[in-house]
Amino acid sequence: MAMREPTSLLIITFFIFWCFVKMLTPYHPFHMPEMTSSQKRGQNILDGCHHVYLDVGSNIGVQIRKLFEPEKFPNAGIHSFFQKSFGSIEKRRKWQKELPRDHFFLLSFCGTFFCGDSYVCAVGFEPNSDFTEGLKAIERVHRGCGSHVTFLTETAVSNRNGWTKFYSDSPGSKGSQLGGGVIPPELSAFAVDAKDDTLYKQVKLIRLSEFVNNVVAKRRMPILAPHMRIGGVAPPPRVVMKMDIEGSEVDVVPDMAISGSLQHINFMMVEWHIRMEKVEERKNRAEHIHQMTYRLSEYLASLKEEERTHNLSIIDMDDETYFTHDIKLEEKCP
Repeated sequence: MAMREPTSLLIITFFIFWCFVKMLTPYHPFHMPEMTSSQKRGQNILDGCHHVYLDVGSNIGVQIRKLFEPEKFPNAGIHSFFQKSFGSIEKRRKWQKELPRDHFFLLSFCGTFFCGDSYVCAVGFEPNSDFTEGLKAIERVHRGCGSHVTFLTETAVSNRNGWTKFYSDSPGSKGSQLGGGVIPPELSAFAVDAKDDTLYKQVKLIRLSEFVNNVVAKRRMPILAPHMRIGGVAPPPRVVMKMDIEGSEVDVVPDMAISGSLQHINFMMVEWHIRMEKVEERKNRAEHIHQMTYRLSEYLASLKEEERTHNLSIIDMDDETYFTHDIKLEEKCP
C-alpha cells in the first residue's frame, strides 16, 4: 500500500500537467479543406452558440469589434441592426456571463477555451496575410474576455475547397488594401498585376456553402435559462452574415442558393462589386444574381407567417465606418 500512494500522486500530477499543456496549445478544431475529416471527429467550432455572426471578408476585423465593443465605435451604422438581431449589448454581455461553462479540466479534451456555451459567436474570414497578426490579437483579447470569436486567417471563401493566389490591390505593400481578393487581374479591376508572381501569396479556399451547412447548421444549441426566455420561449437563434469579398460573390452566392445553405441564414448583407468586373459575361452574371437574391428576399417577406418555411432577408447595408482607425485594442474586459 505504501508504494501505491506515490504512484497515484505521480499519475494525478502528470494528468494536471497534460491538461495545462493542452489548454495553452494554439488549436483550431476546424481546418479547411479537411472539413469532412474534422466533422467525423465530432468537432464543431460553433457548438454551444445561440446566435452566429459570419464576417465574410473581415479585412482588419472592425465589424467584429463593433459587435463586441460598440462603445468604441459610436457612429457605426450597424449598431441598430446588431441590436435588432441579437439584442442590446447589455443583455448580450449579461446573458453570456450566465451561460454554463464546462468544468476546468474538461476544457483540455476540447482543445479550446469554448467548450461551454455562448450567446453570440462570431467567425471571420480573411485571406490577406498582412492582417493576420491584428486579427489574431482581436481573437485573443475577446476570447480572454469570454467572447466566442474565431478568425480563419489567410482563408478566402469560394464555391470550392482548395488553394489559390491572393491578389492585392497594392502588391508588395502593407496598405489598407481595400480591394484585395482571389479574383485575378484579368477579371477584376480591384486586383493589380504585380508583374512578379512571387508577390502573390497562397491562401486557403473554403467552400462557404459547406461551412454553413456542416458547421453553422449542425452546431449544438445551448440550453437557455428560464429567465432568458420570452413567455417561456427562447429567443429564436439567428445567423447574420456580412459578405464583402471583392467580386467573389458572383461565384459564392449561387453556390449557397443551389446547395441549400441560404436557408440557414436569417439576414445577409452583401456588397456587390458589379462595377469592378472586367468581363461582360461576369458583369451580367453578377447583375442577375444580385436581382435574384433580392427577389427571393421580397418573396419570402410577402408570405404569411404560417406559410413561411425559411426566413431569409437581404439587408441593404454597407457600414464602412471606422475602416481605417487607430482605436486601441485594450486587454481589459468591459
